[in-house]
Amino acid sequence: MAQWAGQFTGNTHESKVLDREEQLRHAMDVYRSKQTDDERALQAKNIMRLADKLLSARIRAMKARLNAMGPRSPDSPVANSMQARIQQVEIGGIRSILAEFKAADIAIN
Repeated sequence: MAQWAGQFTGNTHESKVLDREEQLRHAMDVYRSKQTDDERALQAKNIMRLADKLLSARIRAMKARLNAMGPRSPDSPVANSMQARIQQVEIGGIRSILAEFKAADIAIN
């Protein structure tokens, strides 16, 4: 039976989301403190990378919660709402994360 090396360490999908959110908050503080356009452009690139990682972590966490619900009927309202939420997050993508962290002025390439 395969074991996960980080099993029972407290590292979960949820903790990864919280870590990524904190990293993005810090990156936004650094971005706002930069003076030159070159520094801001470099930091904007970092923010985009972190926003992408946060998006991925959030989707994985939601899918893990959905899978943890175990076997369910296809008409389960809880499963349907969870699936709808996952789709919303995927559709919103990085733009919605940037808006959430008040970084909508950063251009998406």
